[in-house]
Amino acid sequence: MSESSILAIDFGTTNSYFCKCPADQISPVGVDFGSGRDGIPTAILYRRDKDPLVGNPALHEYGESLNEQRTSYRLCTQFKPDVTTSEDAAKNAEDFPRTVVEQSQKQPIVLDPARQEVIVGVPAEAEEAFRTRLRQIAKAAGYGDVKLLDEPKGALLSHLWH
Repeated sequence: MSESSILAIDFGTTNSYFCKCPADQISPVGVDFGSGRDGIPTAILYRRDKDPLVGNPALHEYGESLNEQRTSYRLCTQFKPDVTTSEDAAKNAEDFPRTVVEQSQKQPIVLDPARQEVIVGVPAEAEEAFRTRLRQIAKAAGYGDVKLLDEPKGALLSHLWH
């Protein structure tokens, strides 16, 4: 078993999931970002002169805003598939996990990828260009040198643990 705790991430196109596993345990625990369930919408809301928001707070603020407010907003979703072909998508993909950590620090959620071993799930059929780009994005977002694990293997491990 690793001496450091593990942060496992399923970075999804629509929703992303974060699980933590302390070094002294063998079963991961999903992170609830305040919605009462694991997972967070893979969405980032850029707001002029304000910090960005991610997940449900981003969707809620955008959905509840007036049209005049929306002129200073940019809501980004569904960017994961385009990280190898679009610099904007790669930037959104970098800002999303960074903002997840920043936003979690304002709540009683402890996410500290700099002090955890980070594992990111990737589709089994993902090409090397996507895997390389995902590693670059994670490092730039403050997650260090992440390990990639094919999603079917991650699902099997989760099933075996539970």
